[in-house]
Amino acid sequence: MKTAYVISPGLQLPDSFQWRGQPVILSQPSLWDAMKIMPSGIVFRVRTEQNVGDRLNGNDRIESAVGLVDSTSRWRASLALVQIALSGLRIPEVADACWAVFNMILNRHPATLQMPERQQHATALRGLIDKLPAGDPRAAYEGSCAAMCVRLAFCENDVEAAHICPYTPIYMVNGGDHPDDREATVEALASSVFLHEAYRRLMEKAPEYAFLPLPRLPAPAKPPEPPQAPEDEDDEEGV
Repeated sequence: MKTAYVISPGLQLPDSFQWRGQPVILSQPSLWDAMKIMPSGIVFRVRTEQNVGDRLNGNDRIESAVGLVDSTSRWRASLALVQIALSGLRIPEVADACWAVFNMILNRHPATLQMPERQQHATALRGLIDKLPAGDPRAAYEGSCAAMCVRLAFCENDVEAAHICPYTPIYMVNGGDHPDDREATVEALASSVFLHEAYRRLMEKAPEYAFLPLPRLPAPAKPPEPPQAPEDEDDEEGV
């Protein structure tokens, strides 16, 4: 059997859990995209013979509850990815401007951030991007990080932050002749960061999943019924 994931909408505790439809089977790299569009949900790791995109059914097996999707886990995962990227900055002026945006978003509620303040940070970053030395091998990476922080400066909520991350251009600088392979790596890494934060959040909000029985699966898929043979015309006419 293969390992995959599903996300069941909403926060439900295991002792009162009910499936709300049959969730779609997800690969690990696709978790980031899935959590961006789901307000909240429990992430389960499953064992299945089905393919990604199929619907969970009773022929599969729930292995573990591994995370909670909510506003907090989405913020944490998004900011963790930003922080990882900014840790690679080596040009002091760019690093200072990017970290200033990160700390602003990290430490203040979005409702308290006025547009002139956001715009001031964005203008400073754009100016630094324009001044990056063309011959410096760090320039493309640093410029991509600065461009990411321009967008981050205007984020109003966790969903907007999650749609910025992972900021793929940062990781494509030395992608070589196989950009699809590099993009797949970025998706896998982002989903790994999300899983870490989602599991931490699950243990904060619903630690019962660590010790109570897991939910029962939806009913097994029924095999299609064989077509019925057509009735004999002579029998219909009473002959």
